[in-house]
Amino acid sequence: SKMPSTSADAPGAVGSSLVHTNAIFSMVDYLMSGLFVRFPSLRVMYSEGQAGWLPYMLDRVDVVWDENRAWGGVADKVPNPPSSYIRDHVYFCIFQDKVALENLDIIPVENLTYEVDYPHSDSTFPRSREIAERHMSKLSQQQVDAICRDNAIRIFGLTPEGRWPG
Repeated sequence: SKMPSTSADAPGAVGSSLVHTNAIFSMVDYLMSGLFVRFPSLRVMYSEGQAGWLPYMLDRVDVVWDENRAWGGVADKVPNPPSSYIRDHVYFCIFQDKVALENLDIIPVENLTYEVDYPHSDSTFPRSREIAERHMSKLSQQQVDAICRDNAIRIFGLTPEGRWPG
């Protein structure tokens, strides 16, 4: 996918700062299109998009759904508030997102996994563990285990050793 930018001559740092916008556009499209209603087993995972933006977007899509669904094209497609589809359908990978980790009262911890994004320039490598420990210092061990290991095992159907079954 193409990196988002503001203009043809914008510095590369603009695209790196805005890469999450691809995830936002896509997620809102999924939530408002009714795809999760039509395809109840559909699951989507966003890599490199972080999740700190999620609390605002969940509030915003619910407000738009509530106030505009009669004319906004969602009344017949999305019977419940859009945010209610996140827990069962949308997963997020984070690698340097302390904002997401500070908002686990809104972002379901079961829907987060940790990535290092190696070998990209935006990666936390080779300080991934140090950064993760700092950002997760206020989380319980159960939350850390979920984000760093257990969620990926469950979501991808891995064995506890990290291998595909069979």
